Amino acid sequence: MQPSITDDSQNSSDEILIDDTPIIAQQNAAFAIQVVFFQPRSYVLGAFYEDVLISVFLLVVVIVITFVILYQQIAQTQRIQQSESELRTLTNNISDFVIRFNRDLQHVYVNPALLAAVQIPAETYLGKTNQQLGFPPENVQYWDQEISRVFESGNSNTIEFCVEMPSGERWYQAKLTPEFHEQTVHTVLSVVRDITEPRQAEAQRLAAERATIELEEQQKAIELKERFIATASHDFRTPLTIIQTSTYLLENYIQRNQPEKVNLKLTHIQEQVTHMTRLLDDVLAISKTHADKTEVVLEDVVLSDFCSSIWQNVVTIDQGEHLKELTIHTDIKTFTADPELLKHVFDNLLSNALKYTPAGKLIQFIVEDDEAWMIFSVVDHGYGIPTEDQPLLFEPFHRARNVTSIRGTGLGLTIVKDFVELHHGTVTITSKEGEGSTFIVRLPKRRPNT
Repeated sequence: MQPSITDDSQNSSDEILIDDTPIIAQQNAAFAIQVVFFQPRSYVLGAFYEDVLISVFLLVVVIVITFVILYQQIAQTQRIQQSESELRTLTNNISDFVIRFNRDLQHVYVNPALLAAVQIPAETYLGKTNQQLGFPPENVQYWDQEISRVFESGNSNTIEFCVEMPSGERWYQAKLTPEFHEQTVHTVLSVVRDITEPRQAEAQRLAAERATIELEEQQKAIELKERFIATASHDFRTPLTIIQTSTYLLENYIQRNQPEKVNLKLTHIQEQVTHMTRLLDDVLAISKTHADKTEVVLEDVVLSDFCSSIWQNVVTIDQGEHLKELTIHTDIKTFTADPELLKHVFDNLLSNALKYTPAGKLIQFIVEDDEAWMIFSVVDHGYGIPTEDQPLLFEPFHRARNVTSIRGTGLGLTIVKDFVELHHGTVTITSKEGEGSTFIVRLPKRRPNT
């Protein structure tokens, strides 16, 4: 009997299949191992290992940062300790008093200089407030207030205070400085210095300055009186002489029945009396002003009427000797002033312009305004004022050296300046010798506070 080839072949095939199963399994296992160990980015276990690597990396970063922070903290602590050591070394060896206050206004540090001065042990001083230590109530209140202000504002402050000692009062200056911790004022450091000697020296210096000023004012007053006596003696003697002579001549003219000459001498007498009266008025005006007795009566002044009155007086006095021009460049109808005082001001300025300007030359009175001021200008084309005389021009009895031959008292411009300043105004001058002068008076439009 022949064997069945078909069956044998089938059996053989099955056997082979059965025998190959372990090989396939081994191949699959090897493939899995290869996937796990040699291909970590694969879908099977890649995410897990990626998380592990990230965690390890983050842990390393955290460790490094922690070490850096610890190093910085250690370095900072060392710097703070070094600063504290240096500060204590400094505060322990200076004569100034050094005090540190906490928010309860208690002393948390005092240096040896303070302890030696108050003769209080450190253990008694520390942890106590100024009040608990029995300091004077007025000083305690002042200190507590100023220290609290530094805590609240975070800004340094400097205070001065006085302490009564058996040897007398002592003055101290304290510099209060905020000390911050985490952006909050934690303590206040006070450095206190004895300023008694510098303060006394400053007081002596100020006293000496006041004495010097008073002496200069006294000397100035004496010089003013001497100049007044000299000027008044001359200015009074001349008119009185003229009056006396005119009176003697009047008797002769009356006896001879010469009315024209009588009238002429009467005019001379009237002129001299007017001059003497004006001199006395000027002296009285300056005396009142310097004694603060000049009364300023403010009222609404009609500008056109005021200027017309002043100008008419100029026309009357001048009698046609000069060219004259009044100009008003403003729409202002009224302004606030004392018209009597201002009449003195402009009468003086305009009469000076006439007096110190040759006949035939132009005299101008110009009125203007700006936003805040009334501006009055008196312009002449006369002799002018030497440069060296201009700074002294408003001093009593001072007269420019180029006009000493012309009669005058040297008081007019002093009165002008005083009366203008009583209105809270200003008066300025520009002048050139041989060409003329311009005086500018500025007066506030609004009623000044007097």
